[in-house]
Formats: sequence, structure tokens, C-alpha cells
Amino acid sequence: MAKVLLEDLPARVITEKTIQRMHELAFLAKSDWEFIKFATWLIQGCAPRDHLCEIRSIYERLGIGLKYVKDPRYIELVQSPWAILQRRAGDCDCLSTVMAAAAGALGYSYRFVTVKADPARPKQWSHVYVQILIPRAGWVPADLSLAKRILGWEPKGFPKKTWKEPKY
Repeated sequence: MAKVLLEDLPARVITEKTIQRMHELAFLAKSDWEFIKFATWLIQGCAPRDHLCEIRSIYERLGIGLKYVKDPRYIELVQSPWAILQRRAGDCDCLSTVMAAAAGALGYSYRFVTVKADPARPKQWSHVYVQILIPRAGWVPADLSLAKRILGWEPKGFPKKTWKEPKY
């Protein structure tokens, strides 16, 4: 795991540029042979075509090894999946990016969802999570930043915006 990319976007909130960079970093990881092998390792034990088992396995195994930590003050830090795995930590955009990359490396579609969830900043996107398209289950939220991780849970009652995965 030598591919570390740390960069910051000059913002304190999630912006369109943040989401674009998250998509770019997920794409780079999901098209990297070493990352594909890592994602395949995450689903060992699942029966072929057991899509729910695969996503649950990715979600649980990444969740065990990664910790939610806030970005440095006044910086919107966006890390590559490799950097997240080496640091073993990240905030909601980082954890969403690594989850999207792992699912994407195994052929799943994903999208990011931003939420205006901070009462102190009601007009700003303050949280992001990923949804994975699971056959016969639809779009399933997979938010690794939750203190108590529950695959399928998502915040309710807040304005949301869905950011589709770009076609490359």
C-alpha cells in the first residue's frame, strides 16, 4: 500500500468540488489491481452472487478497521482510499470514498448523498454517505461514519442531494 494521496480542498463544508474529488479517488482505487484484490479479500466467505453478503462483508470489515475522525480545523481533507486504509481513519467523505471504491471494485454502482444535517449550518451540506445499488434490494445506505454501524440506516428529515457516479 504505497499509494498515499493527501490533499485538501479549501473549504470547511462539503462542496461540489469535494464530491467530484471523492468520485475521482474512488475511480482510481476501483481501477487499481491491488485495490481490487483487497476488495475481493473483503468478501471472502460470501457465496457467489450473494450481493447482500458481499456489501455487508465490505461494510463490516471496513468498519472494524476504520475510525471516524474529524478533518483538521478549517480544512476539507479528501484522502485516497489507500491513505484512508493506511491512516485507518477519516471523516464522512473519506469513509464514504473507501466504501464506494471497495464496492465499485467488485462491480457495484454507487452514489454519494449529501445532507444538510448541522443545525448550526442549515444551508450547508454537512454530511455525506454512500449508497450502493444491490440487485433485488435497491439503493442501500452504507454510512461507515456512524458510531453504531447499521447497514441500511440513513438520516431522515434533512434536505438531501444525490450525486450519481459519473460515467467515465
